[in-house]
Amino acid sequence: NAGYSVYRVKGSCGGTIIGDRFLTDIISEACSIVAEFAEADTTFTVTPSSSRGGSIIPEGSVVVAEGDSTSFDLKAYEGFDLSGVGGTCGGELNGKKYTTEAVFSDCSVVGNFDAIAGGFSQSSITSELYKWDEASCSGGEEAEGHALVNRSDYTIEISDFYALKEDGSVYWSDNYSGQDNILEPDFLTAKGWCVSDDNRSPYGTEVHETYWNYLNPLTGDEIRSDSLYWSSSQVQTYSVTPSASEGGAISPNDLQLVQSGSTTSFTLSPDLGRVISHVDGTCGGSVSGFTFTTNPISKDCTVRANFKEGVLTTLIISATSCKATEPLNSLGLQFREWGLVNTNLEDVISVTCAIPRLTDQLADFMGSSEFRISLSRKKVSVGSANLLSMPCQVFESRDGSLELRQSVSIPVNENNENFENISPQISMSSTSSYILRCDLQPNTAITGLKLESTN
Repeated sequence: NAGYSVYRVKGSCGGTIIGDRFLTDIISEACSIVAEFAEADTTFTVTPSSSRGGSIIPEGSVVVAEGDSTSFDLKAYEGFDLSGVGGTCGGELNGKKYTTEAVFSDCSVVGNFDAIAGGFSQSSITSELYKWDEASCSGGEEAEGHALVNRSDYTIEISDFYALKEDGSVYWSDNYSGQDNILEPDFLTAKGWCVSDDNRSPYGTEVHETYWNYLNPLTGDEIRSDSLYWSSSQVQTYSVTPSASEGGAISPNDLQLVQSGSTTSFTLSPDLGRVISHVDGTCGGSVSGFTFTTNPISKDCTVRANFKEGVLTTLIISATSCKATEPLNSLGLQFREWGLVNTNLEDVISVTCAIPRLTDQLADFMGSSEFRISLSRKKVSVGSANLLSMPCQVFESRDGSLELRQSVSIPVNENNENFENISPQISMSSTSSYILRCDLQPNTAITGLKLESTN
């Protein structure tokens, strides 16, 4: 009514006031909403906001009766940490909850977040062709589309998605805001459509190109992803040109044509007395054992295998060297024929694996300059379909303290038991002990560890 304003909304439904509207939480049972009003000259508005790297809830303005206080929850995104709360209201931060002082005038609350994960590389956000089962597709069809994959250490914010016609005009677009635009590390989001073997083009021949826009997590600058191209008559392909230095070979060794958004792999074969040094070029990718797999291909690029003198020595370590980091979580772990399994359906369990002291187990490695730790793991049942990897860390134990040496995300795929690199050629001391700590995902097993040395 005239002379009154919304004071608060109570009841059992839960939700958020956004301006003059109240948005409930997801309704799963009968619930109630009670709106309370107060005379306009006895209420004040508290306006929340946050810096890049986190969120404040509620995110809309809050009306507070004179002399009352109000509270906000603050959440830091991956790669950021809450550094403090500012604004003009005054108040106290307790953990992640900030409560204002008694309010006697309009004021503001500002959540401040700082980046803690180091630099950001645009190459860690990739465009990929993605396929999945979709109940809304007709018989003989499957869902296929354009996935944006976050392999960085930061949560990113998505701006929008565009599907373009062949003449470059917009056929369809989607804009993102609020919590719907958040993409955490090691997850993907995808826009897709139903296709058949007879026609792989979305919407007949209307859509020719798709891409995503997202924000640089450190600067806020908008970045356009690599495009994927679609056609009912032919698939967009790019050339991948391999080569090798002296001391080894790469196979296949001739130009490869790769579909847009797909990857390709090469076998690396060192000569006698040689080992793999590194793989470079413009495609990007990773080495696992003697196989190099590119990043998703979105343009013509190159792969070059480099070799050097050396002898490779390998030690396989059983998964029995691993246990729950927190003893109370041990009940969720079981040793089975394929390794140590997290039997929980939803909860992640932190697992710590002991790596033997080099002087005790690897006498032949003494004097070596490079070591690589690899992990073998597999998904033991379908679940967490959008989860791409699990985070792991290597710590050095020296004089009773642990020092972080390496952080990495290890791919997790159904029935994948290949060894994946955890620490690419780090220097390890023969007088120190090391541990590997991983967040073992639900229904996922660690099947073994491999320690390699090049001397």
